[in-house]
Amino acid sequence: MAPFDFVAAVAVGAIVGRVPNAETTSYLAGAATLVAILVAHRDVVRLRYVPGMASLIDGPPVVVIVANGVVQACALRR
Repeated sequence: MAPFDFVAAVAVGAIVGRVPNAETTSYLAGAATLVAILVAHRDVVRLRYVPGMASLIDGPPVVVIVANGVVQACALRR
């Protein structure tokens, strides 16, 4: 999961959880915000297929910190 995927998932969860319980926020405003986040996420996902943008969006691969129950000290320092 790329950082933007995580941010989008948390934002969607916050909107879905907060709008029904808020007294000052309308369902229309919540739906508009939800649609905006989902459209932005779709656009960023499409940018991943552009060769130069993929490395900016996804970032470097994650190094394994624990392998077979043993903490990898060199990976942990990094």
